[in-house]
Amino acid sequence: MTLSGDCAIWLYGSHARGDADSLSDVDVLVISDRAPSLDAIGAAVGSPSRLSVARYAWSEVEAMAEYGSLFLRHLQLEARAVSEDIAVQGRLGQLLSALPKYSLAGRDLKGFQHVLNDVRGSLGSDAYLLFELATVATLFRHACILGCALSDSPCFSRFEPVTRLVRRWELASSWSNDFPILYAYRMYADGRSGRPEKPSRDMACLWCDRAEALLCELEVRINECN
Repeated sequence: MTLSGDCAIWLYGSHARGDADSLSDVDVLVISDRAPSLDAIGAAVGSPSRLSVARYAWSEVEAMAEYGSLFLRHLQLEARAVSEDIAVQGRLGQLLSALPKYSLAGRDLKGFQHVLNDVRGSLGSDAYLLFELATVATLFRHACILGCALSDSPCFSRFEPVTRLVRRWELASSWSNDFPILYAYRMYADGRSGRPEKPSRDMACLWCDRAEALLCELEVRINECN
């Protein structure tokens, strides 16, 4: 199937790994400078009902490859091609095979710290706790993904990055044990699950404290890598 002449479609995430469940989207990467239609993309991957499409131009992907993008590392680890136009066959695979070490960990850490400060500030007022907990859940998971990458043990699934990092860095086991409860707020915010139990400000403060401790440990590891 020719989509736009320069299009590559890759499947990644839980459906590529083989551990999808009822809450999983079908994660698809589309790289093209001509933006094929959603119908064409759906036809290429079998028209699933829960399609989540990430779109990039080739120039964007090439720029991401220069700094060793963790998203591209994710693709390198577990993604597979679904459809590639003749003109770009093997192009993404070549980029993935030559990824350098990720070089923007310090930038990511500052972003995490900024988000956490915003959440803490919101908790001092009439915060929408469901949203704040969903935000902390995303921050915590992404910080663990970064930590796993720094530890040369990349992992991108829903819960395993937290479990793996807690084990490798000998962090509090309660973090990984409790994380699925926290992440339920992220899933609810995304419309992928029912409403979780009513959150409390104490719960939000606890997870902010845990996130702060995680970011402190992450900063130490980043400095060691530098």
